[in-house]
Amino acid sequence: MKIENIVVGPLQVNCYIVYDEESLDAMVIDPGDDAGKIIRLIDDRKLAVSRIVCTYAHFDHIGAVRELKNKTGAPVMLSKDDFDIYMRADRQASLWGFQLAQPPFPDIYLADGEEIDVGKLHFRVIQTPGHSPGGICLYGEGVIFTGDTIFAGSVGRTDFPG
Repeated sequence: MKIENIVVGPLQVNCYIVYDEESLDAMVIDPGDDAGKIIRLIDDRKLAVSRIVCTYAHFDHIGAVRELKNKTGAPVMLSKDDFDIYMRADRQASLWGFQLAQPPFPDIYLADGEEIDVGKLHFRVIQTPGHSPGGICLYGEGVIFTGDTIFAGSVGRTDFPG
């Protein structure tokens, strides 16, 4: 397993590109912004992105979804419990003074306990509502991707509407 971390956008979100080093099958987690940076890394590593996963649907974690989906054709995956937030992301961003193109309709809804395979890598979805109703974590061998369930040195905020 190879994990690439790119800090994206004005809110400094951790976007992860996780891939199987043998097959080069890849998953992009939380592409919040800076699609060009993400796409350059994907192209430089010659990765085949087969999934775009949003750990939750606030605008700062989904800002580059549209461009990534257009570039890779990969399905967009998130919890159905965050669908309404996801579909209002452009309005949510404007409340913070940012512009965001409405993201594409999600392709796959993730639920607690589901498995996601990336090449020979396996991840389990863990539902973690709090920061948003549909927050999820992805647990794989020796690693967990928490989105904003956990902040560096803190826990995720739970005081935002939606």
